[in-house]
Order: sequence, then C-alpha cells, then structure tokens
Amino acid sequence: MIEIIFLIAIVVFLTTHYLYSRSIPLLVFITSPWFVFSCFFYFIHVLMPFLQWRSNYFRYQKSYEISNYGMSMVYALIAYILVFIVLYASKYRSKLKEFTYTEKVQSITYSSTFIKKLFFCGIGIYLIGLLFAAKNLFHIFSIGQNEYLIDRINFGRSRGIEILLSHWLYISCILFSFIWLVAKGIDKVLKRKILFMVFVSFCSVLVYYGINSNRNSILILLVSVVFIFFSYTKLKSNTLFLGKIIGIFFVFGLLFFQLGKKRRQAMMKNDKASYTLIEEFNNAFGNHENFVWLLENKEKSELYFGKTYIAGITNFIPRKMWKDKPLGAGPLLRNTIKPGAYIVGKPKNNSLTTGLLTELHMNFGIYGLLLGSLLYGMLLKNIGLLLINTSSLASLFIIHFSLIIFSSIFIYSEFLGFLSRYVITILPLLIIKFTLKK
Repeated sequence: MIEIIFLIAIVVFLTTHYLYSRSIPLLVFITSPWFVFSCFFYFIHVLMPFLQWRSNYFRYQKSYEISNYGMSMVYALIAYILVFIVLYASKYRSKLKEFTYTEKVQSITYSSTFIKKLFFCGIGIYLIGLLFAAKNLFHIFSIGQNEYLIDRINFGRSRGIEILLSHWLYISCILFSFIWLVAKGIDKVLKRKILFMVFVSFCSVLVYYGINSNRNSILILLVSVVFIFFSYTKLKSNTLFLGKIIGIFFVFGLLFFQLGKKRRQAMMKNDKASYTLIEEFNNAFGNHENFVWLLENKEKSELYFGKTYIAGITNFIPRKMWKDKPLGAGPLLRNTIKPGAYIVGKPKNNSLTTGLLTELHMNFGIYGLLLGSLLYGMLLKNIGLLLINTSSLASLFIIHFSLIIFSSIFIYSEFLGFLSRYVITILPLLIIKFTLKK
C-alpha cells in the first residue's frame, strides 16, 4: 500500500511540474516558489515517510498501523495538490511566462551611490551579527561545546535576543550576494569589496553555525544564495545549471551529516556512536512522523484552535512579564507524545520541529489542514505578485528572500521559531528600505 501511494505521488509530482512549467522559461521555473516548495514538500512528506517505512526506522514508537501511515501520505498529497491548484490558476503564473529576474533588475532605476550605501548598510548588519555571534560562542566555549549541544534549548532561553541577532550574519551574506549580482555600472574596486564581504560573511556563517551545530541556519543561507544566484545570472547551459545545484547541495549535505553526527555523539556522550544517513534525514526533515503519530494517537491529542500561532505572535513578550504565555507547537507536541518531557525552565528540555502540515493539524484537524494549504498557496501567490510588481531594488531583495524561505524553510519549521527568526532578520532590511527610500 505504501509503495503504491509513493508511486502515485511520483506521478502527481511529475504531472504537476509538467503542467506548471509549460510556456515558462526553464530557469524561471526552477527558481520559482512552486519548484522550491514542491521539492521540499516531496522530500519531507513523500520520500522521507517512504524511506522510514521501508527501513522500519521511527522515533516515537516501534511501528504504525499501515492504514494511518498511508492516510497521512494521502492527506499530504491532497494538501500538495491544493497548493498547486492555487498557484497554477493564479495571475502570478501567467505573468511568469514573460518574466525574468535579470530583466526585472534592468527595469529598476538606481545609482552607484545607492549601491554604495546599501553595501555599507550590509556591513553594519554583518558587524552586529558578528558581535552577537562572538558573544554566543564565548558562552558556548565557557560551558563546553558538548554541554551546549546537550542542552541547547536551555542555553537559548536566557539569550533569545542575542541568538536571534546573531542570525544577521547570514542575512548580511545573502544581501552582499544580491548586491554583487545585480549591481551594474559600479567601479571595479567597490565590486571587489562586495565580493570580499560575500566571502568573509559566508565563512563567518560556516564557522559560527558549525560550532553551535545549527544546520537550519546554514540551509537558509545555502537555499537563499543558490536561488538568488541562479535567478540573477544568465546561464548558457541548463545542464550546467542543474549540475552546479546538485554539486552544491551534495557538498553541503556532507557537512550537514557531519554536524548531525557530532550532535548525536554529544547527546550520547559517545564519540563512536553510530549515525546513519536515514537518521540524518530524519533528524533534519523527519516532520512527517509527527503527523502520523497524531493520526494514530487521536485519543492522546487535542486541538489547539490557533493557540500555537498566537504563541508565535506573542513570543516577543518576555516570559518574565507573562509567566503563562502560551507555548509553541514544538513543546506542546513533545509533551503530547511524552508527557512532562518539556517543562519551562527545566534543564535539558527537548522540543520537536512540527512543520506546516503537523501544526495545521494540531490546531484545526484535517479540514483545517486542507483549508490552511489553500491559504498557504495564496500566500505564495501574493508574495510572488509583489515581487513582479515592485519598482524598488531594496524591496526586490526583501520580497525575493521572503518568497524563498516561505516556499522552503516554512514547510518544515515550527511557526513560533520561524516567525521570530523571520521578523528579526527582515527588520534591518526594512530599516534600510525606508531609510534609503529605494
């Protein structure tokens, strides 16, 4: 049964891609939110559950009823089709037929002085991110890296704003990459300085997130830079384009595997603890099992009717000011699966990363999941239309970055964590936008 659903899902995947890509330039299609979304979605909700079923590897219980497991994949496939219908029938897709990012940049008027100001603003963002990253690293080394990896949640509880501001490291790298790609008619010295800062900020990100084992932040940087690069670069060969993407993700896949292995060895307090590829995939993108568990254990779970989304919005209020502030979906799901596993303020807390489908189901059930999928498709469509219609270079970067992470990272993230990170990283960009007025 699972194998049949998997094969049907592959046929649906290929069919929807064929339909969506018709009359759209290949480069525009591959860098579109639909392509990004579909690849992430299929990996998380089709390939991963299939691999877990075949290898009989699960985190929460030894096995699942085949009917519940199969229905979880069917519901995910229906959600996927609903997102496709919204985007396929939208005005956004019809506009993509005559759209390229390079022509969009050419239609925007800006001066070399503006590029220089944007570059110096990027340096300011980078320095602030570097400052807080250095403070966090100092604290990590003071308690020991292994101790930090064992209790990352408790470490972040008292240093939330410092951890969030350290994320300005990767947003500065993405900004430098964007400036370097789109800036035309500027002097070669400035161009070299921008490229140098791309390299410096990129290395800073790898060092910082390599030490604190934050694969998600490296993935945000990787996905954003790769798709921004190929969006604003004219390639003569589509084969070369695909080859470069595969090569880049393969290299970073090896890096993520090593980071996951190091974290597992720290948790097990065993430098020789085994760590397989399926474990790595499950730890990074194993959100679907959350959904399966909820379907199989209906009597143990409850609907939260938007409580976890309210928690995301109110997360910026310190818990010292509001002791009963609602928890996000991760801790709630963790306590549902293992009661008492997450207690606010307790050392060595463990949470879970929920993802779009799981969190929709936790709050509103299956019908809410399907309605939420339609709304999600509308969100991508509207962000895409904003990008096509913008006439500002700063706005183009902000909207394009938003479109990339909402069509990728958002799918497997907890809403609370995603919103906090997104607001903090987008904040300096909005300040730049309204300060430079471009």
